Amino acid sequence: MDHHHDAILVLSTRFWDAYLKGDSEAKSELQSAAIRVKAKLVDGDVWEWK
Repeated sequence: MDHHHDAILVLSTRFWDAYLKGDSEAKSELQSAAIRVKAKLVDGDVWEWK
């Protein structure tokens, strides 16, 4: 569970980059499996987008 804080920092920063700055690369990253690696998510962690 200790990794969640760092994951939240990565995910929220990329979210704000995508939607406040209009960064299309950040948005694409959030909607791909690559974000799991960047955020260091582990088996059992769930990342979803709509």
